[in-house]
This record gives sequence, structure tokens and C-alpha cells, in this order.
Amino acid sequence: MSLVQQSGWLLTALDTWRHLWDETIEKLEENERARLGVARHVSDLEHLTRRIIEVAAGESQASATSRYLQRIPSCGMKEIHEFMRDFVVTG
Repeated sequence: MSLVQQSGWLLTALDTWRHLWDETIEKLEENERARLGVARHVSDLEHLTRRIIEVAAGESQASATSRYLQRIPSCGMKEIHEFMRDFVVTG
């Protein structure tokens, strides 16, 4: 099954995860939240993940223009920065 076919399920799973995260984080005391390093960045990580799925599964050729989404291994920050600049950051 291709990413295009699975993208709806992935986005639904991401919505469910976000809902569960929000409910769980609300139950924690503020000092407990401070110890969770990822907690400060959950919204950003969720948005980035959502955009990766949307762009990669999109009908346009936009994903072909992103080096980050090509099937060539890359561990550089340049590619993720370019992806975020081109597809995530909104004016």
C-alpha cells in the first residue's frame, strides 16, 4: 500500500495521538511538564509530521522538489530546513 493510500489513516492516527497527548498533559502538574523535554515541542513535531505526510502523499509534484522527501539517505539539517522553509512555515 502506498503512502498516498495510507495518508488518511496516518493523519487520523496523528489526530488521535494528539488528542490523547493533550488529555494526558493536562493531568500533569506544571513542574512535571517541565521535566518532559519533548513536551515543549509536541505541537511543532506534530505539525512537521503532518506536513511531511501531506506533502509526501500530495497529488502535486511538490514532494519531488524536496530533497528531504527523496529516497536518498541524508542526515543533514540543510534538507530538513529547506523542507520546513518551503512546506511548513506559513507567512
